[in-house]
Amino acid sequence: MSKPTIVRNARGYKDVFTSSDGLQSGTWVIIQSISDSTAFTALGGDISAAPTTLPKGMIIEGEFTSIHLSGGEVVAYRKP
Repeated sequence: MSKPTIVRNARGYKDVFTSSDGLQSGTWVIIQSISDSTAFTALGGDISAAPTTLPKGMIIEGEFTSIHLSGGEVVAYRKP
């Protein structure tokens, strides 16, 4: 399992995950797909019916505690 890329921006930190990063744990409030057909193996948190596949550019909001992708790439914004 590789470590995600961590980026600092004006609103705090965001992580960039790909399917090769494996299961990630933390607390994020926004997930944005940055590749076509981003597919989740697991998405834990307060959303029980999260989409399993996101098109490029789609954003979902909630409080997420785990992310595991089977394909694609996302930017996950950490809870401030």
